[in-house]
Amino acid sequence: MKTRTKTITKSTKKSLPAVPILSTPTTRIALLLILLLTAAIYAGSALHNDFVPMWDDDVNLVENEDIRALSWENVKCWFTKSYADMYYPIKEMMHAVEYALWGLNPAGYHITSLLLHCANVLLVFWFLLLLVQNRVGALVAALVYAVHPMAAECIAWVSARGELLYTTFYLSALIAYYYYILRGRPFKFIALTFLFFVLSGLSKVTAVTLPIALLWLDYYNYQMTKKSSGNGQNQSLSTRQLIVEKLPFFIVSLALGLLVISRRSHQIMDVGSALDKFKTIAGYLYVTYSAAFYIVKFIFPINLSPAYPHPVMFDSDIPLPYWLSPLVLLAIVIWIWRSKTWRKHLIFAFGFYVITIFFTLQIVPIGGGIANDRYIYLPCVGLCFLLAKIAAQWEMKQTSVSIKSIFCRRYIAAVAVIALLFSYQARAMSRLWHDGVTLFSRYLALYPDYSEPYEKLASQHILNRNYEQALALAQRGMRVKHLHPEVFTAAGKILLYYDRYDEALAHFNAALRMAPNDFDGLLGKCRYFILQNNLDSAEWYMRATEATPAFTTFFMKDKDIVPIVNASKNAIEDMRQRAQIQQLAISFDEKIKRGDKQGALEDISAVIAKMPAEPTSYFYRINLYMTMNRPQEAMDDCQKLLEIATNKEEVYALMERIKPYLHN
Repeated sequence: MKTRTKTITKSTKKSLPAVPILSTPTTRIALLLILLLTAAIYAGSALHNDFVPMWDDDVNLVENEDIRALSWENVKCWFTKSYADMYYPIKEMMHAVEYALWGLNPAGYHITSLLLHCANVLLVFWFLLLLVQNRVGALVAALVYAVHPMAAECIAWVSARGELLYTTFYLSALIAYYYYILRGRPFKFIALTFLFFVLSGLSKVTAVTLPIALLWLDYYNYQMTKKSSGNGQNQSLSTRQLIVEKLPFFIVSLALGLLVISRRSHQIMDVGSALDKFKTIAGYLYVTYSAAFYIVKFIFPINLSPAYPHPVMFDSDIPLPYWLSPLVLLAIVIWIWRSKTWRKHLIFAFGFYVITIFFTLQIVPIGGGIANDRYIYLPCVGLCFLLAKIAAQWEMKQTSVSIKSIFCRRYIAAVAVIALLFSYQARAMSRLWHDGVTLFSRYLALYPDYSEPYEKLASQHILNRNYEQALALAQRGMRVKHLHPEVFTAAGKILLYYDRYDEALAHFNAALRMAPNDFDGLLGKCRYFILQNNLDSAEWYMRATEATPAFTTFFMKDKDIVPIVNASKNAIEDMRQRAQIQQLAISFDEKIKRGDKQGALEDISAVIAKMPAEPTSYFYRINLYMTMNRPQEAMDDCQKLLEIATNKEEVYALMERIKPYLHN
């Protein structure tokens, strides 16, 4: 039996005509107006935003010494280190350039983000123009992409720079590859595609999906040329040839994927646990909800949040939107199946969406959120493609597209209303990222039944030294339905500050009952026992803290956590030394009483070795030396005492009493 092999056309200019990108004044003016509208949205909002220290901006920027200079040493760091547990050397390189220009002025970083977003708007227009071969459709899609509120997070939050950068290179690679198809597959275009792919992967690892996206373009190209030529066999390449052609892309994808897995292993659920969650219906609903979430929010971008918490669900307590999510996906499948004329376009659009968003779905959960607005920044290009096709079909049906046309006026009015509504909401969303208080207040307003927003806002108030507000928020967060251990540890930290030790211990214990390996809970108990001078327990909890995966793989890279851990270690070491000194002092007294002068001398010398700046121990040893008829050693101790004693007259008097014994 012969294997049936699909062939993909090696396209010619005749089968896929190129559209000049900026050939008409109307196109240039329309694009300029879109960019001006985009700038107007964010110039008065995002450009005034500060860094958000509780949301990765501290690790990536404020405390990142590796962006302070454009040096070879720092280049080595960018390509070998992780920042906020992510690997993006191109992003770090850009931050270093920005630091050289702006220092730590947030406005400069937001300007760069805005410029990158504007560049991506142009790339979306270019890419969709190549696909739909219609300027009106591509312009409408670019307008929606430019002003969509879900893009605000990428522009208003500096740490989302990786999303912007990898999208820039990803779209550039797609455009280069389309020209590779269009011009008969010359090597220079595939080489350019590969270069953009590598740059995209070094900006954010989710670019590993590009090889599949390229094959998806081959599929769509095959469908279109098949329609235009009737058989799609003109200068055809087999599916196997197309895959072999992209082997270098797949090799780079595999390398980048393994790299990020090694760096985020503590956040990535192991395979066994990932499969275990599919033993219940809730595991499947996590995935379907995440997949449907972005599509619904793209169409109805309301109640957008800086984060969407991951609920702890049981089959008997699953929110209604999770049950509805499979129906949304089923409706899309039915739409594709029943639409004969649009089927190939729908398959391409939703296929592109699935390919580019796949690794952010909840198949293997990473982090604590069910979704994030920034994750749709590139995948929504597939949905924008559908908008472009709809607009292109409308435009081609019109006998006249003049402003006087009643259909044209209605169409322009509808697009304008949607653009203005999206623009207004995008501006409001970008303002939420002004600082941590405004950001987490929004999070709390949308999710008052989850403890995470209480903990985030409380932690921000702790950072701002508003301890009373922080404690009140943490206590409110402990009474909600969906609890996380972090809210208990936040309360415990504040109670330690107020010297309410027993209450603090109770909160740390509550956190550890929920998560026995919770890093903050273990470290909190360690600090509690330090303050209680309980050396054995403090040492035990420090060892337990250092044994947690979070400590070894993440928190020891966090400049906020390292000083706390080191301070706790130093406090334990001081406590151990004090305990040893106290034991030596007791032994010294007992040996003096027994007349064991040599043993007493060894004990007091050990105390001095541990505390060389403590004068009292020297006085004890001087007196002991004199009883042992060793005046020269007593005088040597007096010389050392002169360097550290505050009452030097007392030391001089002691030296005068010792001098006669030196001559004897």
